[in-house]
Amino acid sequence: MPKKPVKRGYKVWMLCTSSGYCLKFDVYTGKAEKVEKNLGARVVLDFTQNLQSKNYKFYFDNYFNSYVLQHELKLRKIMACGTVNNTRKFLPELKEDNAMKRGDFDWRMSNENILYLKWKDNKTVYFLSNMHNPNDVDIAQRRKKDGSFIDILCLKLLKDYNSNMNFVDKFDQLKGNYGLDRRSTKWWHRIFFSFLDYCVVNAYIVHKDLVAYKKLAENTTSKIMTHKDFRREIYLEHMKEPETRKRISEDRLPITIKQHKPYVPHLVRLEGKKHQARSTTSRRCALCSTKAKPVRTAWECDTCMFPLYIKSTKNCFAKFHKNK
Repeated sequence: MPKKPVKRGYKVWMLCTSSGYCLKFDVYTGKAEKVEKNLGARVVLDFTQNLQSKNYKFYFDNYFNSYVLQHELKLRKIMACGTVNNTRKFLPELKEDNAMKRGDFDWRMSNENILYLKWKDNKTVYFLSNMHNPNDVDIAQRRKKDGSFIDILCLKLLKDYNSNMNFVDKFDQLKGNYGLDRRSTKWWHRIFFSFLDYCVVNAYIVHKDLVAYKKLAENTTSKIMTHKDFRREIYLEHMKEPETRKRISEDRLPITIKQHKPYVPHLVRLEGKKHQARSTTSRRCALCSTKAKPVRTAWECDTCMFPLYIKSTKNCFAKFHKNK
């Protein structure tokens, strides 16, 4: 993807929480025979399928956002907000850029209470949200040229978006700090090691949350491990030599099961009309073969499915089906 820091690789859709924990991911396997329309919307709807009416809020960028998606999420009682390309379908006209100065904004609200807003800052940014009101404002901090901060009035939509966006980037940053990924001639190696990294990063995020919870609830002095130390502990644990098992005493050895001859019920074995000999692969005779004197045959009974020796000098087939 040309606008990404890493322009070539495997595309993975991902859903992360505010702590950076990866809830869901899906590897994009490419286009099907027919070009899929509204791919970004489909990904969002798939990821939020089991999270309806649970007061979750979702934030995404303009690759996914559209009026159609916001409307569908509204119907599913899912709150969402994100930037949007002003060239998307079903978006109304707003003020021109030359009629606005820095800090100005213009907006329209649909009949379904979906907000379309244009914000003029250093550059123009467009938003679509199904949960914000354009009249709600909040206080935000802006950095000055000398490095200090000043408090300014800001739309709540902008503050919420800036505060809750980039959690996938946060996850990718943790993954990239000490990643397992290495170049390989086998394509699946890169994906496999990425999945291992996902597990390690998620485990580290859980570790931080648990330590923070214990500090708050139990008033403990536990320290959060650094990401580097956490990974080192995992590696050292897996590098330990396996524990040697104690030798089992002879009186506790498992009992060996004796091998028995194959068995067929008498009513089946002695009913002579149904039994016919047929050729098969060479096997040991089920009647006369022993470990000391093995006897092999290329014939078996088609009913009993047992290999039986048949020769002019010796007929185990007849003996097996007649003797009681």
